[in-house]
Amino acid sequence: MNTDQYAPDLLAHLNACAQAPTHDAACHLELQLQPAPLQLQAPVAAIPEPASWAMLLAGLAVLGWVARRRVF
Repeated sequence: MNTDQYAPDLLAHLNACAQAPTHDAACHLELQLQPAPLQLQAPVAAIPEPASWAMLLAGLAVLGWVARRRVF
């Protein structure tokens, strides 16, 4: 539903009501709500490529090697 087509009419109505000297019955605003269509989307899990796993394991191996060689 495109709500942009209703915006000028609503703004004109609100401006006219704001400039009215007294509360008038014509300034009554009625909203009609319509249910939105239901859309279900399942999240897709990202699966890393084998090269990403290799880089992760290589990085962990380097960190382990550096930690082992480090003298406290």
